[in-house]
Amino acid sequence: MHAFDRAQTITAYRFRIPPVIWKLQRFFSLGFEGELKGHIRKLNKLFTEIVQTRLEQVMKDVDQRSQDDFLTLFIKSELNKGRQPSVTFLRDIVASFLIAGRGIYFLYLSSALG
Repeated sequence: MHAFDRAQTITAYRFRIPPVIWKLQRFFSLGFEGELKGHIRKLNKLFTEIVQTRLEQVMKDVDQRSQDDFLTLFIKSELNKGRQPSVTFLRDIVASFLIAGRGIYFLYLSSALG
């Protein structure tokens, strides 16, 4: 997941330079900020495909128990409330879980090795 790695690296780099510089670069899509937009576009596309595929699977069989992962649980929760799940909301949840899980994974590895 090169796009994921680069997006995290570029976002962290923002803390090392004055905000006015990276905000100008973002506005004009220059340098790392232009690269970041491309990576975020790729990640949004990937996460949206994941959500749409799972949403289609859940809509075909709402009572299915074999695939109760976190995404399916969020979808079913929305359906039980009588609401159509938002693909954008679910996409952002997938991204958040991947970012959080990755941080925990590396924290665990560094503490186990250190």
